[in-house]
Amino acid sequence: MSTAAPAEPVLLSGAPFLDTSPDDLVFGTDAPRLPALAVHRSRPAGHPGTALELRVLGASHQLVLERAGTPWIETLACRPGRRPHLPGRHRAPAPAPFARDYEAACTVTVHDRGGLAAAVEDLLADCAAAPHGLVVRFAGDPLALTGVCADDDGGTLRWRTWHVYPQCGRVVRTRSALRLLPEDPA
Repeated sequence: MSTAAPAEPVLLSGAPFLDTSPDDLVFGTDAPRLPALAVHRSRPAGHPGTALELRVLGASHQLVLERAGTPWIETLACRPGRRPHLPGRHRAPAPAPFARDYEAACTVTVHDRGGLAAAVEDLLADCAAAPHGLVVRFAGDPLALTGVCADDDGGTLRWRTWHVYPQCGRVVRTRSALRLLPEDPA
């Protein structure tokens, strides 16, 4: 499994930008793996028995962490039948058998075209510098993209996401952290 971040974003020229608005997004940790347009698999440093998947689902994302066959999944996506929800801040103790605690925050910012371009440049720079990263650019608008990047300080996995909606000039950002328990020596 690779741990290198992509130098350039993945371009999915035929891929639809599936989410229509940030107002339709649902944030949570209760969804199964959803169909993905692109997946980056790797292993966090210092956790050889833990698998990490960064997944882009249109203008949505999933981060999957799995250990001993048990997945834990953060999802930000349009989910028909679910009430839209973007928490300003969310905390959960012991969210998985292999984690001590989890914290996440979501923000939505409004930009003119120049501000969106600057946000996209920041996203690309952050993902290029991160040990784990995935960026998908969609056809039709060079600013239509979704990015996920993660790093690990040895005990806590931290990740950031950007969901750029050029049609309405908004960027949805998340920042999350999952503090992992030490792995059982096998």
